[in-house]
Parts: sequence; C-alpha cells; structure tokens
Amino acid sequence: MECARFWAVSVRLKLASLLHKKWWTYSFPWRKKRPKLSKNISLPATGDEAIRRLLSCKEKDPYSILGVAPDCTDDDIKKYYRRQAILVHPDKNQQAGAEEAFKTLAHAFDLIGEPETRQTYDRRVTESTQAEQAWSELNELLSKLSQKVEIATNTIRCTHCGGRHRRVLMDRPSYAARFCAQCKIHHSAREVS
Repeated sequence: MECARFWAVSVRLKLASLLHKKWWTYSFPWRKKRPKLSKNISLPATGDEAIRRLLSCKEKDPYSILGVAPDCTDDDIKKYYRRQAILVHPDKNQQAGAEEAFKTLAHAFDLIGEPETRQTYDRRVTESTQAEQAWSELNELLSKLSQKVEIATNTIRCTHCGGRHRRVLMDRPSYAARFCAQCKIHHSAREVS
C-alpha cells in the first residue's frame, strides 16, 4: 500500500510540473476565450475612431484587430488593412496613439496578410486549441485518478462487515483503530487490495 501511495504522489508531482508548462499560452496571449467575429465590421470613418478601435483591440487576435471574420477572403484582409492604415498612419495622423495603433495594425497584418502566413497562423492556432483541449482532458483524467487513489489510500476493508471504511486517526494501535460505521465500533481490519 505504501508503494502505491509513493507512486501516486510521484505521478502527481510529475504531471503537475508538466501542466504548469503551458508553452502554447505564451505563444498566443490572445487565446483567451473570446467570441469570434461572424462577419466583417464596418470600417471606421475617421482616424480618431480607427485609433480608438485599434487600441481597444490591442491584445486580441489578428482577425479582430483587422475587423474581419476568420473565413473572409485575402482581398478583404488587404482592403481592411489599407483603409485603416491610411487613417492611422503616423505620417498622416498626428493624434496621440496613432503610431501605436499603426504598429498593432501592421503586426496583425504581418500575421495573416499573406496566404502562406495566414495558413501558418491558422494552423498554429488550431494546434494550440487542440493542445489546450488535450491538456484539459488529461487534467480531468488525472483529477479523477487522484480522487480514486485518495479513496484507495484512505480506506480500509473491514473484516467484520466486509465493506470499505475511511481510516480514522486514533490514539490506539493501528491494528485496533479501524472504525466500522455499520457496526459502530472500532475493531481490527485486514488490508485487502
């Protein structure tokens, strides 16, 4: 029984260290669960509107920053980029935040502006989502395993009634400290695996 407890603790520690190394969340900081655009937004009419919108979208995914749906065409992406770039370009717009908004827009376009880079980005996001899902399933399975191991290590089979009962810490010797809920007494029990 002691060997099983040691094994369970070592497995728990190894898996806990693996679960804390979520490398995919660091490569995609915008991967928080946010609703995706179902259709393209209407383009901002003024530079001030464009700056405000781009700065509010700063930590989102490139599709949200550009204001296009993930299933839009490459021409739509280029059109939305060009129209917003004209409004927020630092050479044409001297307002505060225009340079930062333009950098945000340019970075989003760099990620999905060309068909090859867009496919790479979409593939990485899909892989990241699948890895997240796999880790959550593994975490769920490990928590169930942990519960079962906890039950197995903290219960003992009763020789009197044949049932499994929780171990209760007592001042008696271990052979006499098993509490049988059915019998309502403490009596010795044999450990059975």
